[in-house]
Parts: sequence; structure tokens; C-alpha cells
Amino acid sequence: MAGGTVLKEVAKLLAGGSRSSDFLARYGGEEFVYLLPETDTGPALEMGDLLRRRIEKAVISFDGTKIPVTISTGVDTVKSGGDTPEDLFKRADAALYRAKENGRNRVEGPEDSES
Repeated sequence: MAGGTVLKEVAKLLAGGSRSSDFLARYGGEEFVYLLPETDTGPALEMGDLLRRRIEKAVISFDGTKIPVTISTGVDTVKSGGDTPEDLFKRADAALYRAKENGRNRVEGPEDSES
């Protein structure tokens, strides 16, 4: 039950910074997809870090016990010339795993950009 509470609170925190054009969905388990239309890599990385800090600072409690929560984020952008949704998700997922491998509670972008 605590996990469900955490997921709901994280979803609220993520949605709280959304523009009307953004799309947020739970992707499975504890993963979310956050689509930022017409957003380049730099601003997407900044948004990921803003959300990461917001969640890290949040006070989430269950049955009177504070639950520390952090997120790891993988960011990528649509490439011109026939990029498919599957291509984008594969690259973002690879960036997410780099974030986890590099210590968690961080944002990683495309391998060819600064993050």
C-alpha cells in the first residue's frame, strides 16, 4: 500500500510542472513516460532535473512514516529522418539505465550530449 501512495504522489508532482501539451503516463511498475512535444534536448534535460529535485525534496508519508523518494530519468529526443516511437523509447530507456548505473537520482540524456 505504501508503494501505491508513493506512485500517486510522484505522479502528482510530475504532473504539477506540466504544460498543456505535455503527456504523462505510468508506463509500468514504477516507470513513467513524460512526453514533451517540441522540446529540444537541453530544455528536456533541464525539465528532468527540475522534476528530479522536486521529488527528492517532497515529503511523502505513509502511516506516519516519511518515505524518501528519488527518481532516475532517461531523456532523448525525436531524430529527423524516420525516427520511430520504438527508436525513441529504446534510446530513452538506455539513458535511464545509464542514470541508474551512474548512481541513481540523476538525469541522463543522449550519449552524444552533455548531461
